[in-house]
Amino acid sequence: MQKSKLIYILHRIGAIELKELGDFLNSPFFNKQEDVKRLYQYLYNLAPHFKEEKLDRHVVFEALFPNEPFVQARFYALSHTLLKLVEEYLGLKWSQKNAFPLDYCIAEACYERNFEKNYKEKKTKVQKKLQNQQYKNINYYNQMYLLSDLSNRQYLKKNLREQDTSLKDASDYFDLYFLGKKLIYACEILARNTTLSGDIEIGLMDVLSAHLEKNEYLDVPSVAIYRAIFFMLTKPDGDLYFNQFKALLDHRIGEIDFKELTSIFQHGVNFCVLQIRQGRTPYHEEALDFYLRGVDTKVLLPEGKMSPWDFKNIIRLGLNLKRYDFTENFIQTYSEKLPAQFQTDALNFNLAELYYYKGDWDKTIDFLNNVRFSDMTYAIGTRVLLCKIYFERDEDVVLKSMIAAFKIFLKRDKKIITDLKKTYFNLLKF
Repeated sequence: MQKSKLIYILHRIGAIELKELGDFLNSPFFNKQEDVKRLYQYLYNLAPHFKEEKLDRHVVFEALFPNEPFVQARFYALSHTLLKLVEEYLGLKWSQKNAFPLDYCIAEACYERNFEKNYKEKKTKVQKKLQNQQYKNINYYNQMYLLSDLSNRQYLKKNLREQDTSLKDASDYFDLYFLGKKLIYACEILARNTTLSGDIEIGLMDVLSAHLEKNEYLDVPSVAIYRAIFFMLTKPDGDLYFNQFKALLDHRIGEIDFKELTSIFQHGVNFCVLQIRQGRTPYHEEALDFYLRGVDTKVLLPEGKMSPWDFKNIIRLGLNLKRYDFTENFIQTYSEKLPAQFQTDALNFNLAELYYYKGDWDKTIDFLNNVRFSDMTYAIGTRVLLCKIYFERDEDVVLKSMIAAFKIFLKRDKKIITDLKKTYFNLLKF
């Protein structure tokens, strides 16, 4: 039972939610099976460690049904029922945290039962909440479409002969939701096609492109920004749309929610990286600017933490631009924002790389000696830097020894992907 989906979930939710889950299971509206309650209580008493020996199915069954023979089908049916109820609880928690689904379902239920007064009150309340939202993201247009569609169905049910805008509203909001989602998917496909093997086709590509040529959607920030991303990835004059993209971001950033911003910033960075690979050096500055805007707006610091790879990319850009004081300050300031297991290695390795760029090889080696290889990147990067230093110093004996050891390391480690191994074998051959 240790590896079951049920234990996986229970092991990962907090003490408060475990107690709430018990209250949920004890409600006769959701669960009338006493055996399910007893199974949950047994598991609740094992939290938070859930020791393996206590989770043996025979041990659990004996605790629930003393002196009864073990029946596998009965045990699995009980576990399955509890799992489904736990998932139902999680769904209910999600709907409570995200007000729209529950409020909309109440309005829909009142419509179905002809509780007209309640329906109108709930629908008006939901509509006001949506209209007062700070962020009009793509999902907002889906929610407005659902409400408008519900209003149109109510209009048809009453069979009124009067003007009503709900049908047009539903159609317009659906268009914006569809267009926004289509653009998000199209931009993601275009980005993947530049980094991964294969060529994913985009449906309705010509139709989408032709429509966007005629419509800028400047009054819909998310659609306007993704339109600019789409064209900067597909047009020969991508620079023009990149500048448009930056201008839109400058003026409309306050209208876009955090989740969408994360994806939008990543597209900006990826475009810059693509240009850098084509030898367009001004995009080093553009990429660094995008990264730093992501830091300033906290987009690159979800829950106050930074990705080790964003951290490393910012430093590499700073080094390529020879902005050494900025880079050292960034390393010292933001290494503390990394996940705890990476902080020490990130600090030492990146300071080592900084001093390598500055030509201080003794300090480089001092910092490399403190790297403990918390990730494969640091293990490989340390070896590469040492090879470079020994080469620069003409220390041929040490260099040959280092190269031989590096080759053995690459051959033995199964976690390093083949293409990456090939890159480093080519470096060592050179």
